[in-house]
Amino acid sequence: MNIGFISSRMTQEELFLFFCLTLDSLGIHMEEEEKQKHFETLLLSFAGKVQ
Repeated sequence: MNIGFISSRMTQEELFLFFCLTLDSLGIHMEEEEKQKHFETLLLSFAGKVQ
């Protein structure tokens, strides 16, 4: 499965929901604010690799 192709078709809100569900399924529990911070860091990391 090409996650890059799938994620390129998702909105930021959908990606954040997917991120949160993935953390929950792995048993990683964080406050909503902390999830948002890690998600933004992840997005910036991907953006840097694309450029």
